[in-house]
Amino acid sequence: MKKPYKVLATALLAGTTFASTITPVFAEDPSDLVDPATDSVKEPVSDELPPIDTGRGVTRFTDVPPKTELAYAVQFLDENGIAKGYTKGYQTVFGVNDPIKRVDFAVILGTYMAIDTNVPKAGFRDLPTRAVGIVSALKARGITSGKTATSFGAADNITRGEVVVMLYNAFKDYFDDSTTFKNPFTDATDRYAEPVRVLHGAGIIKGINSTKFGTNDKITRGQFAMLMYRIFEQERKLRNEEKSGFVAFGDSNTSGSYFESQYKTYINKKWTDQVATVYGNGMDYTFYNKGNSGDETEEGLLRFKEDVLDAKPEYVTIMFGINDALLKPNGEPQVSKEEFKQNLTYMLEQLSVRGIKVVLMTNTPVVDKTYYDLELKNGRTVAPLYANKGGLRSWINSYNDVIRKVAEDRYVPLVDVNNILVAKAGGATDTALIKSGLLDDVTGIHMTPKANDIVAEAVKQALSKQ
Repeated sequence: MKKPYKVLATALLAGTTFASTITPVFAEDPSDLVDPATDSVKEPVSDELPPIDTGRGVTRFTDVPPKTELAYAVQFLDENGIAKGYTKGYQTVFGVNDPIKRVDFAVILGTYMAIDTNVPKAGFRDLPTRAVGIVSALKARGITSGKTATSFGAADNITRGEVVVMLYNAFKDYFDDSTTFKNPFTDATDRYAEPVRVLHGAGIIKGINSTKFGTNDKITRGQFAMLMYRIFEQERKLRNEEKSGFVAFGDSNTSGSYFESQYKTYINKKWTDQVATVYGNGMDYTFYNKGNSGDETEEGLLRFKEDVLDAKPEYVTIMFGINDALLKPNGEPQVSKEEFKQNLTYMLEQLSVRGIKVVLMTNTPVVDKTYYDLELKNGRTVAPLYANKGGLRSWINSYNDVIRKVAEDRYVPLVDVNNILVAKAGGATDTALIKSGLLDDVTGIHMTPKANDIVAEAVKQALSKQ
């Protein structure tokens, strides 16, 4: 069964100003903001300009009281080009009591996340051009959905319940999901229940009273500003948490589970053990070795928070891809390259938010014949599946190319296991790899102790430069 995709979350580094990294064109378009009717309930707007900002918590907007939580929130969004105000008469206001449209909230959220908009268009016909990329990316990553297959409901005012669901989908791994937190609100049920429970427990949201959240009420621009600022404050907390030790996250070439049957005398000298002697801070192998045989990235994401994020390590290595690339009988990969890229990116962004040092790793080269023969013994003829992909080794290396590109784009150190071992073997052929003794003769995929030692040194060297 297809595993649910965990959404891509923010890549921003908490505690920093990132205006230079966010293009203002992604922020709200003031022309889309409709001045509310004159009979709407609003806070009085001062005739005087706010005082000159000599510190924090003072904005350029006349409807934002200085030195309040609202002022800090609005100043944060305004200074970083995430959300803008508009002109009302002769004054510049943020519109703190105005509602906000679904499209504007989506653009603000996607801008804050610096979300990658290089995805297929979502197909919503009611989006302004400026929002197509961001809304499509949010939909692709499970953060939001439309009213129908072709309508996002762009011009509709977004509700408090809709906002909480989107924030939960985007940032849920930031928070403790312990069941000790209860949902006290009688109107937050069904799809709203869990998002409200978790975000209320984390102090991100509040109800309109002790028993009612106001799920179907319109959220104001001032309220959403404070929610986004609280998300930012949570990122700052995560970044400042004390961290120690090392976690290796991946599949069987990380777990080394096959050592028990194939290389028993080397059982405590796997590459993860060797790295942990330097970076493991004295932790037991069950702490630092979080490889799981057979896992692809979607299965990895299901345990990522518990195995990696909650462990609060100082260093992390990530090595996935072989199982993602393996083809199913219908010729489709276990995980597509686009999903693989998104999954890796999500992991890296979660680690970046926390200030955890990370190294990406490519996968081993593969001895095609050894793997095909193993599958044949098990009653599966797989060689034809890979014939038009240049063979299994070439196909897996195309997933390595995804890893290389993600590492390059995100400025993450890379240990290119594939290229290192191919260079040591003197070529990327079955003959050269078999002769090298770097890959096992059972699967043609797993590292031998010889390769294991080479990789251990490469990882230690990469971590030493962090």
